[in-house]
Amino acid sequence: MRLADDGTLRLPPSDLANHLPAPDPARRPTPARGGRDRFRRRGLEAAARRTEDALRAGVEVVYQGVLASGGWRGIADFLGRIEEPSSLGSFSYEAWDTKLARSAKPNAVLQLTFYSHELERIQGRLPERMRVVLGSGREEEFRPADFAFFRRSRDRVLAAPAGGGETYPWLVDRDRPGVEL
Repeated sequence: MRLADDGTLRLPPSDLANHLPAPDPARRPTPARGGRDRFRRRGLEAAARRTEDALRAGVEVVYQGVLASGGWRGIADFLGRIEEPSSLGSFSYEAWDTKLARSAKPNAVLQLTFYSHELERIQGRLPERMRVVLGSGREEEFRPADFAFFRRSRDRVLAAPAGGGETYPWLVDRDRPGVEL
């Protein structure tokens, strides 16, 4: 929901879904839900191909570029062309994300690191920089190469199901935080 300059409300369809009652966790996914998920997956796969095609074509900026591989996917706010050579040609790309916060938070840096590694896969080189544009208009710049924890964390997440251990958090009583059930 957003209040327009003229005082009217702008309501996206997602607001309807946000106000529906929570689903019963005991219910299994319905065939309709499975179909919707299949179409969403196809749409994301097509969007990822279009993003890669746009990067290979050398466009100046990709807005809401979908980056996906190996089961991971993300939507970068901006992928901006820079004049640094890569396997794409005399140019390459770096990721920019916009946040309303006053400073970059760890999850924003983690997202940007994922986008940067996806760009490395596409352009054959890890971008030197990634940026967060804050609500104040100020930019914070980071170096993806400085965040080795990204690959280690990603590898741990991928290894968890194969390890045979529990992958879900302990159940706790939400009325008494910290009390396990």
